[in-house]
Amino acid sequence: MILRFRTLFTAISLVAVLASGAQAGPIRDLLKNLREERKGGATTATDAELRPITVSFQGTNRTFFVYVPQSVAGRSNVPAVVVFHGGGGDISGLAAASEMTIAADAFGFVAIFPSVVSGQWNDGRSGTASGYDDVGFVRAIVGNSSSLFGVDLGRIFAAGISNGGMFTQRLSCDAADLISAAAIVSANMPADYQSQCRPSQSVPKVFFNGTSDPIMPWSGGEVKSLAALGLGAGGQVLSHDQTKDFWLAMDGCNNSASTRNRPDVSNDGTTVTQSTYASCRGSSQLEFFDIKGGGHSWPGSSVRARRVAGKVSQDISATAEMIAFFQKYGL
Repeated sequence: MILRFRTLFTAISLVAVLASGAQAGPIRDLLKNLREERKGGATTATDAELRPITVSFQGTNRTFFVYVPQSVAGRSNVPAVVVFHGGGGDISGLAAASEMTIAADAFGFVAIFPSVVSGQWNDGRSGTASGYDDVGFVRAIVGNSSSLFGVDLGRIFAAGISNGGMFTQRLSCDAADLISAAAIVSANMPADYQSQCRPSQSVPKVFFNGTSDPIMPWSGGEVKSLAALGLGAGGQVLSHDQTKDFWLAMDGCNNSASTRNRPDVSNDGTTVTQSTYASCRGSSQLEFFDIKGGGHSWPGSSVRARRVAGKVSQDISATAEMIAFFQKYGL
């Protein structure tokens, strides 16, 4: 994507201001301004510059898509955010909903969008189990991206929604050495996998879950499968509170949280409570955004979600919040 000079200068200036301390509010404003610039005529990343890369893994050709901002092209030791789509999801839709390519332009990281083979990430549910080693595939992606695009192996961040969010939690279990921090959207912990989760170290994590999510049950139980739309694999998940307690125990966190209600700026029928657990093992943190009335969606997205997914809260930007969180750990 070619940004106009004014936009690029504004982005660089704001990044310099923000570098001393991550603040989600200014980040959200910056992303909004850059979004409007794209709508004003610049080519979008989803049109032209999500570069497909094919690798052979386990004897199968697998694909991931990479967005490299002009500001970091040809450089080395560049951080990367790997973003995982939901079950049956598509890359261009996720790139548009998350606006992660806009964030990549603003903050100078490589955005990577892997694709599954069988429609579902092998996230630990029995219904998504397959012969595909998706964790190994992610390791291969990261190694490939380091060779091709100068990605820093010590600054790899993961984010995912729904099936991708459950898989991001599996990465926090099985590839804790690889992930500097993770963001989980509309996803609880798969019940089938909790006993198998044995991370080698704590991974800082931020969660975004809606109390009125019609697909990923806030209270736990069966994940809704939308067979008519060809989406979903069902399976049991822990409740939101059980997921929180699981990770607090797994990461050795102090149970004392700093909690605040975020301003209801959008009057869209949702409100947001943010809870931060700052004292976890290895100087990591856990953060939870509980979205009352929120649905199965990426908060702050300007892309309209399916009607069956429920409300998309506009009181926060999940992308801005996770970028601010990632910046604490080297983004």
